[in-house]
Amino acid sequence: MRDGAPLVGSAAHPRRVAAMSTLRSLLILIVLFAPVRASLAQDSEIPFSIAHDVIPDCPLSCDTVRLWLRGELPNPCWSEPVVTATVIDAYSIGVFIRTEYDPSVECIQVLVPFRIEESLTDLDDGEYIVHFFVTADNPLATMPPQPPREFVDTFRVAPQGDQDCDGDVDRDDLRLLIDYILYQGPLPISADRVDLNCDGHIDIVDLVAMLNHLEHGAALCAYCDLPLVKPVVITNTPYRLLRAARFDLLDARISGSELQVMIRHGGGCIRHVYSAFMTPSTLMQTRPGTVSLYIRHDDPGDMCDALLQPALRFDLRPIAEAYRRAFNHRGDIPIVLSDYEGDRVVRLVYSPR
Repeated sequence: MRDGAPLVGSAAHPRRVAAMSTLRSLLILIVLFAPVRASLAQDSEIPFSIAHDVIPDCPLSCDTVRLWLRGELPNPCWSEPVVTATVIDAYSIGVFIRTEYDPSVECIQVLVPFRIEESLTDLDDGEYIVHFFVTADNPLATMPPQPPREFVDTFRVAPQGDQDCDGDVDRDDLRLLIDYILYQGPLPISADRVDLNCDGHIDIVDLVAMLNHLEHGAALCAYCDLPLVKPVVITNTPYRLLRAARFDLLDARISGSELQVMIRHGGGCIRHVYSAFMTPSTLMQTRPGTVSLYIRHDDPGDMCDALLQPALRFDLRPIAEAYRRAFNHRGDIPIVLSDYEGDRVVRLVYSPR
């Protein structure tokens, strides 16, 4: 009998058959679970999906720029990400995000969303590159070390008068102003960029200011140097085209030549911008002398949800001058201030000095 030949009828045969059956079962289990294990190993390398952005898209030098990153990671085996930001060189910013793996905790297959952000202020004009470096750390070395994953974003801090955010003030910006001021075209990036002589009006004078700047190098108004009390902007643009982010109108009053408004909205992580508009620019004929005012609230993408109640202040003297030109005297001026939807109004009387 040849060595290794099966022992037909021997007692060893049933045991060998059982062993082979068990081995086949183990192989089937390995094949079935191999993709799951591979998926878990892949997830443990960089455990979260990532989205990133820079807000606002085209800030002024006095704006707050917010860098944010959000994603999902399996908890509780990965710690909450920690973020730090630093200036690498003049126009390069590094944002470092780190999460740590804890092998002592069982990693359940539940993805938990996270959101982290960092704010920057006082940036010079120019184009910036943001490098997001994401590190998934494993201090006990229970898995191979992984290099940081890098994501790149860009944004530009544009000069005053730059309406298309290309980094300079040229005839392309002039064409955008002509379309907006003369033909009621779309508002360029922000109303603050359109009022180029800081007189509170968006009109033909701003076009003249742009022409003088382009042809003779005359200086434009520096919005970032304006006082906290902003003048009311007089325009013919319909309010439906001026509306931006929502808000609740809580209270309004007039003190001297200053309109004081209290509103409410969500946010808390970045500076919001507020403007007051008189539209139309001509005083209402059916109710002589009545001025229609609207508040514009620009939210540059604030992801926080705290309840804010900013106290806003606006200079009413541009309205007094428009009233004087229309009626040739400085009488009391009836003002109707509308909320975001236009459903609620506050009626005020402005008595210019």
